[in-house]
Amino acid sequence: MPKLNQSGVSPLLVILLAAIGLIVYLLIANMSPFNDRLNSALYPKPAAEARGPRSNASLSLWQNDTLVTSVAPGSTIELRGTGFNRGETVYVGLAGYFGLTPVTADSTGNFSLPQIAPQLPGTYNYVSLAYRRKTWTIMASTSLTVTQ
Repeated sequence: MPKLNQSGVSPLLVILLAAIGLIVYLLIANMSPFNDRLNSALYPKPAAEARGPRSNASLSLWQNDTLVTSVAPGSTIELRGTGFNRGETVYVGLAGYFGLTPVTADSTGNFSLPQIAPQLPGTYNYVSLAYRRKTWTIMASTSLTVTQ
């Protein structure tokens, strides 16, 4: 039988209740829907991290130095990206398809990538992805319509 202190409570019981209370708090804090708001309030990000991806990155489609939104099946096109971090590796290609191509932005944050338009008529989305802060981020996107 544990000894009671002067107030009639066992020190072992107090430690056990404190440990259970701490575990319950951690479970509630990490599993509740207010977790993101709570952590944002307790641990705000510096302004540089809170900004997210660069908003001025863009992706466009060109054919023979002309900006295009529709082309014939199998046409040669060029994807041009602007506004990226210089020297950044960006992965570019059709959204939802395997085989994105890595390209490196030049000293001005631009890149170009020759491509062949899809063979089947339809609307296709091209995306540029960057791996930042241990997460993939869609930096820019554009659509292309392939017509017969």
